[in-house]
Amino acid sequence: MSVIKKAKELGEELVNSQEYAELKRKESALYDDEKATSLLKEYENINKQVQMARNNGKEINEKHQKKLQSLQLKMEQNPSINTYIESQKKFNEVMNSINKIINGYISGQAEQENESEQSSSNIIT
Repeated sequence: MSVIKKAKELGEELVNSQEYAELKRKESALYDDEKATSLLKEYENINKQVQMARNNGKEINEKHQKKLQSLQLKMEQNPSINTYIESQKKFNEVMNSINKIINGYISGQAEQENESEQSSSNIIT
């Protein structure tokens, strides 16, 4: 079986995973929440202004800093945003685990770990 075919199968499994389904449900709920989307848009706009100012070597004014902090606090207190972030973290953990496993095989560490697991399981028996 080709590597590309396996990658497609993995992609299908990810899309069908509980973590991905939960992420999509929370994303939908987030965008259905007008207050949450308003907070996100406002935060993005001010954050862009701050980034552009930094890129142009300008100092960030205190007004923008305070506004960003205020928006961050409001976003942290918004249930739709919080549950979306939590589901995003869970999905990212799955993706990180997959990447770690793949990288382990590429670097040869996965074979070493498998051998180590087998030898330690032989010790018990």
